[in-house]
Amino acid sequence: MTCPVVETIQQIYGSGAFEDEDDVGTVKLGGSDVEYVMNEMGYYMMLRRIELARFELSKPTPEACAAKYKKMFSGMVGMTYSQLRVRLIDDVLGPHMYNQFIKIVDLIGQLEELIVARADTYAKTGRAVNISLPDIIWSPHIDRLIMYDPSALEYAMGRLVDYMNKLNVNSMLKTPISARIPPPPKMATTAALSDTAQTIVGGPRVCTLDAMKEVLEQEMEVAQYVREIEKYHCRVLAYSGTIYDFCASIVADLS
Repeated sequence: MTCPVVETIQQIYGSGAFEDEDDVGTVKLGGSDVEYVMNEMGYYMMLRRIELARFELSKPTPEACAAKYKKMFSGMVGMTYSQLRVRLIDDVLGPHMYNQFIKIVDLIGQLEELIVARADTYAKTGRAVNISLPDIIWSPHIDRLIMYDPSALEYAMGRLVDYMNKLNVNSMLKTPISARIPPPPKMATTAALSDTAQTIVGGPRVCTLDAMKEVLEQEMEVAQYVREIEKYHCRVLAYSGTIYDFCASIVADLS
């Protein structure tokens, strides 16, 4: 009989599922020298599979199976796939995307304060100035939606880029800017959870190993999609550094 732990490790690594170059992304956030390795979901999936495999190796009693089921799965049974996706993102993925978004928005606020102050100074001296200061109109709760919905994240990055590309304060700058920021990346995969609002994570009537494996596979289906979201976050974080640096260069020029 094959050792369940060995079999699980072979399933994880032998398939190459955790070895493709997109699985691990190292990103440096704009305005920071700190690098983050973004592979939290891949690590989580590996730990969950190995945990159940090690339990199987112990030849558990029905009582032990019931206790293990309660520990591993009782909190997610009855959730829709969509609810489980949100939970995994909250519990496993770091808040890097949210923090970076807020950091860029705050920097834009600082930029606008500098522009208004400079324009006020020019007005007092009678100096004419030609500037273009666009508006950003956000959808409600966009700062939270970007964590869970790739299309909301693409939208938010697009709004930031549109703002920076339409901003024209060259008449105030020592070094005029002519460069434009390219559009944000799209999520590389077309994979999506089917029936996210309808599919329920089911629980076994009898807590056998086979029943727990079925629940684990349901969890892994959702986790794999969250893993694709994490990869997209990694790409967008790297891209957002360009937006931050672009805005920071204008702030530095005006300061």
